[in-house]
Amino acid sequence: MTDMAGKSLGGGFLLRPYSKSDEYWVASAHIAHYRSVERFDPSFDDAVWHALSDIDSRLENDRTFGFILLNAGKARCGSVFACDTGVAARIRLFLLDRRLHGQGLGRAMLSAVLGAIGEAGFSRIEVSTFDAHASACRLYSAAGFIEQARTPTTTFGRRMAQVDFAFEFAAL
Repeated sequence: MTDMAGKSLGGGFLLRPYSKSDEYWVASAHIAHYRSVERFDPSFDDAVWHALSDIDSRLENDRTFGFILLNAGKARCGSVFACDTGVAARIRLFLLDRRLHGQGLGRAMLSAVLGAIGEAGFSRIEVSTFDAHASACRLYSAAGFIEQARTPTTTFGRRMAQVDFAFEFAAL
């Protein structure tokens, strides 16, 4: 994934590889957003830390990787990870600072991670979100992801439906 070091997304935004030193920021940004904006309960905090622990343990051992979005002032403002499940890449912990929504940065981040996933040799990508995150569902659909399942659930103190998407790279 070294090709992604310093990938410009335009407008002064840069996508660079995740490092362990980003862990606290990633956790804090996700927890702050999902607790205050999405009204998730405190069980979400543990889920984020568990996900980061899993990601950190895999970084050197398989095709798992992550990216951090930086603004022109080099402040962190987004994250996205791709985890090797053994049969596919799974997108996890995708977050863009709410103040930056509507500028095409989410699309650019997704496009960059899709390219890196393809370069890593994956043919299938999976991602799960919730129907309460309508913009995420629209983003994945617009990028060619196909909805695989929609399952009602009570998660993180909210009644929602989990929406599972998959993307298959076309065979050459």
